[in-house]
Formats: sequence, structure tokens, C-alpha cells
Amino acid sequence: MAARQVSVAGTLPARTGSIGDHQTRGLESAAALPPVSVPYDLAAGAANLERGVMGRVYTSYFLRNLRRKLRAKLELLAGRCDVGRALGARTLREFDDVATAPLHGFRDAADYYSRSLGSGWQDEALRACAPHDARGS
Repeated sequence: MAARQVSVAGTLPARTGSIGDHQTRGLESAAALPPVSVPYDLAAGAANLERGVMGRVYTSYFLRNLRRKLRAKLELLAGRCDVGRALGARTLREFDDVATAPLHGFRDAADYYSRSLGSGWQDEALRACAPHDARGS
């Protein structure tokens, strides 16, 4: 079985060893498939969503969905992140600071944003997974 990781921040599942809610352990071919991710700057994106009407509308919609998921997993998340602050978050950066970052082993939102940037790391993954050409290079 093989799995490909496709995400705006595709390096997160690649680095944490998870694809959605499933662990990659047991997927022997998973290591052979590099993640597919655009070199998206999460910090700039989060800041941009805090400006303008449409950014705030989208953020409100997205946070409603994230809150619903948090409520559904309250027992699982107890002690792993500050659920109360996450449920009260008004921006994606605030949510990422108290939920996304600690749940995935990052210090805070800034650490998550900087270490999840796809550029650079993805190039290394592609080189490592690419077959060598006939000249042996």
C-alpha cells in the first residue's frame, strides 16, 4: 500500500508521520512517495486573512469548522492543548498558537509556520525519492 501526502502545508504530515487521522506505520511504500506541497508562507497567509472583509469571513467559517472538530474530540485532546483558548480563538494565528502548534510538537504558531514552509525541505525530499538516472548521478 502507498500513500501520497497532498496539502498546502504538506510537510506537516510528512514530518509527523500522519496522513489525515491515520499513521503511516505499516505503509512500506509511504517513505518512497514525497509529499506534494506548494511553498506557501503560512505566517503571511494567516496575517493576510486578518485583513479585509473576505479574510475575516473565511476565517470565521474556518474557525467554526475547527471548533466543531475540537468539541468532537474533547476527551482525546484533554491536556494536549488549551481547548478553552482554542474554542475562543478569533484568528487562525491564535488558534494555531494554542491548538495546532502544541498538538503537532511545535513551540507556538511562529515555530509551526516557519518549520512547515514547504520550500527547501520539499526539494530535499524530492531528491531523496527520485530514481537515479542511467548515468549514475
